[in-house]
Amino acid sequence: QENIDTSYRTEKVVLSSGTEGSLKAFSVVCGSFSSKENSEKLRSMLLDEGYAAIVVQNPATGMYRVVCASYDTKEDAAEARAQFKADHPQNDDFQKAWLLYNK
Repeated sequence: QENIDTSYRTEKVVLSSGTEGSLKAFSVVCGSFSSKENSEKLRSMLLDEGYAAIVVQNPATGMYRVVCASYDTKEDAAEARAQFKADHPQNDDFQKAWLLYNK
């Protein structure tokens, strides 16, 4: 693979909505909200697009993170993020998608 960015941020997060067990070590975050309602709206949109989207929450900050994909390895997550960004070239928010390592 040509230079896929594998940099990530570390947070402790818990599943807020989505299938139990769907949160893996490395997640692609495509939205962050202080409101659960707003995070659920984005999750619904992503589900409609065919993503196995989930919402996680950082209990320390209260922030909700909308995750479009979650993987055991950093490399798989980085590839998924690159693909996600490529699939949404017009969406400035999605271009800022980042990797979260759930510690």
